Amino acid sequence: MKKEEAEEQKIIEQLKIALRQVCEFSAYDRMTNVLMTNPKLFAHASQRIIQYASKTGRKINEREVLVLLSSLREIPKTGQISIKRK
Repeated sequence: MKKEEAEEQKIIEQLKIALRQVCEFSAYDRMTNVLMTNPKLFAHASQRIIQYASKTGRKINEREVLVLLSSLREIPKTGQISIKRK
């Protein structure tokens, strides 16, 4: 168990280092906030940000991070609630 946790921490540290290089300060700060609240979302978003930055060849700003995070957080509506009154 501790080995897995240590490996996860190592991966997170690598992602943080990569994000520092490809994000502006405000965008990196936003991602560290995401890490504190939702580590799985952080991991997924970090990978997408790094890919996007390598395609564009420039630093990613906070607005772009927010757009990416909102697209990853969208939950498709699959059910419907109907209230039948007498």
